[in-house]
Amino acid sequence: MFEDKGFDNKSALLFIDNNNFKAINDQFGHLAGDEVLKEMANRLQTRLRHQDFIARLGGDEFAVILHSISHADHLISIAENLLESCKEPLHLNGQTIYFSFSVGIALSQFASSPEDFIMQADQAMYKAKNSDEHWFIYKPEN
Repeated sequence: MFEDKGFDNKSALLFIDNNNFKAINDQFGHLAGDEVLKEMANRLQTRLRHQDFIARLGGDEFAVILHSISHADHLISIAENLLESCKEPLHLNGQTIYFSFSVGIALSQFASSPEDFIMQADQAMYKAKNSDEHWFIYKPEN
């Protein structure tokens, strides 16, 4: 875990990726996959604060910009809250569709440029896919 030192109301960039989107498309079809994406976006949006921004990057990936993050516990709480939003399955046309996602987190104070910020969030997301928590915070030492 990292210390709160230097947070001072920084921003965070989250990359969020559906862990089993291809399998959903293969098993239930592309229309069901589209509904999963809509539901995923809705669930994420309801768990964010009004000052945060969410966008679909393409495919099954979303990005979230969190503003005014003052300490690590706040950031971790938001990530866990987002992951909690996918615990309930989607019921569609008599079928039950389970989905989950991974969250990679980059902090603005560690990025030297916007491109670096994006790269760090992307790297963190791939590490999150291999973690038990399904979230990962990028730090220069990891």
